[in-house]
Amino acid sequence: MTSRPAISAIHAACKTVLVLEDDKTLRDLVRISLETLGYGVLVAVDGVHALGVAAEYQGRIDLLLSDIESSSTDSRELWSATREQRPDTKIQFMSTSAWRNDVDTSAIPEDVYQLQRPFDVERLEDAIHGALNGPSKPNPPGEPSALDGVF
Repeated sequence: MTSRPAISAIHAACKTVLVLEDDKTLRDLVRISLETLGYGVLVAVDGVHALGVAAEYQGRIDLLLSDIESSSTDSRELWSATREQRPDTKIQFMSTSAWRNDVDTSAIPEDVYQLQRPFDVERLEDAIHGALNGPSKPNPPGEPSALDGVF
């Protein structure tokens, strides 16, 4: 095995991710995975809750990792409110269906990163690292992940 986990933990140690996912099982799996990788993790069950957590949290939130299909808040409204509340926070939407060729993705702003489900822990790690550290998007619209992951 390579030294990737140790390197990842060093990079992640000072980063906080706010995870918005309405499915408790998936939310817990993502939280545990990110904590194992060394990230600080905040969790929210919907968009309203995420905005409340972001408003109350005194530290820096480096990334909002959000289910694009969250039931209570439109993803574009969430993006806009997050930009207003925390302009330095990067945003990454995850979805099982939002980037199919038959879905209009024109409403997704250019500065939002995209993560196609399913994904495994390594893919999650790569996507989070890419969103936090680089301009390239982890998964272009319409290009599904090749992995049969656990999330």
